[in-house]
Amino acid sequence: MKIIEKLGYTPKRREDLKDKEEAIKAEKKLKIELTKSKIAIILSLILMYISMSHMLGLPVPHIIYPVDNIVNYVAIQFIIAVTVMIIGKRFYKIGFRQLFMLSPNMDSLVAVGTSSAFIYSLYISYKIFADKNIHLMHSLYYESAAMIIAFVMLGKYLETLSKGKASAAIKKLVNFQSKKASIIRNDEIIEIDIEEVSKGDIVFIKPGEKIPVDGVIVEGHSTIDEAMITGESIPVEKAENDKVYSGSINKDGALKVIVNATEGETLISKIAKLVEDAQMTKAPIARLADKVSLIFVPTVIFIAIFAALIWWFLIKYNVVKVSQNPFEFVLTIFISILSNCLILDIIRTCHTNSYYGWNR
Repeated sequence: MKIIEKLGYTPKRREDLKDKEEAIKAEKKLKIELTKSKIAIILSLILMYISMSHMLGLPVPHIIYPVDNIVNYVAIQFIIAVTVMIIGKRFYKIGFRQLFMLSPNMDSLVAVGTSSAFIYSLYISYKIFADKNIHLMHSLYYESAAMIIAFVMLGKYLETLSKGKASAAIKKLVNFQSKKASIIRNDEIIEIDIEEVSKGDIVFIKPGEKIPVDGVIVEGHSTIDEAMITGESIPVEKAENDKVYSGSINKDGALKVIVNATEGETLISKIAKLVEDAQMTKAPIARLADKVSLIFVPTVIFIAIFAALIWWFLIKYNVVKVSQNPFEFVLTIFISILSNCLILDIIRTCHTNSYYGWNR
């Protein structure tokens, strides 16, 4: 590195560059997810207003007023719903793939539920245009498909944000360690990068400096501020044969410390590793939801199909009578069961966010 510097260049370690690249990628990905979530929510709220405004007596532009311009009213809902579904296309990629692999997850429920609502709305749109019956506009479910995707996307974003905050905390913890160390070689004090320190090296630590390594004092006496590790605000007296830890601060006297743990083996590195491992493991409620979803998702789909078939046969053989088209009624039953059961995924996401500290 010194040779490279003499040549007029600034050398950087590969690990540092990799960490910087990963941080930039993570930040960029988070910004994209936030932008997508914002767009999906705004469009879904607009769609909800358009579809519900006439029921609540709220003002709506004449160009999309259902009584006078039913075509525009249906078309604008279709366009917004399709846009939101494109934004949330990952749910369909993952959900249907898992479904076809006979291992459905909560994304599968989102994909099937919203797709059913959308397809049903397409059928109703056709009926509105074919029969010129504007009363069927109450049977459109474009807003349901869009709102479900928007809210689940928001939950996924909050979960990613919470994990990102945990990752940032880990990096801050690791950054407490010094990047340089002054070692004694051939009776000379040489400053080297912390990565080049080996076990058995003697490190010289001046008063006021941060201790760069874990080791044992072989010469000197001082007080050490270990608040970063122990939380204790009062400095601790240290003398020969006492252990010191990377990240703590030497307050008073000069010390010579023999290294017994290199980078990656220090106490602070182990703490960071434990936090990182804890972050990588799922929250208990998330693990439980994953186990339940293996049974829950196919069961819900089966119940939705079964309920729809039961109603179909009851209507077909005149056991019960309904005022609307039998096919539309049966499809409504199917969609309602799927859509209402999506609340489990919202609960799972909220609990996961709480686990990663979002509620704080």
